[in-house]
Amino acid sequence: MSRLRPPSLRRLAASALALAVLATPCAGFAGAKPAEHRGGSITFVHLPGLTANVLRATGRWGVVTIEAGLDIPDEKLRLRAQHCVPLLMDGYTRALAGIGPTVRPGSQPDLDRVSTALQKVTDQVLGKPGAVFLVGSVIVN
Repeated sequence: MSRLRPPSLRRLAASALALAVLATPCAGFAGAKPAEHRGGSITFVHLPGLTANVLRATGRWGVVTIEAGLDIPDEKLRLRAQHCVPLLMDGYTRALAGIGPTVRPGSQPDLDRVSTALQKVTDQVLGKPGAVFLVGSVIVN
């Protein structure tokens, strides 16, 4: 019978792996095909919808959906961002998970705080500034 590690060591190992992936931006996506261009400016990279849970005024959980994209004038950085969409989405989801519960029931999320947090994730994942996180629309359901 094999001996299992305590759960705390497994969590520590998973956290270390996640930090290693974030420390080497897009290393695993070097040969991946970039995302398709969806109209608009050639410097714009469309992102899939982002969601977060918030409490409604009734006390039930609701969902905030954010449509967003990145404006990246630098061609090399734009190509890197297109390859890194899965890592970007993971970082955005984690950032929104921390912001969602802090919204007071029935109120709107602070978009300045949200966009600042998501811009920080963008810069961390891409490894340098140069991509501007743009919010297209926010829907609270």
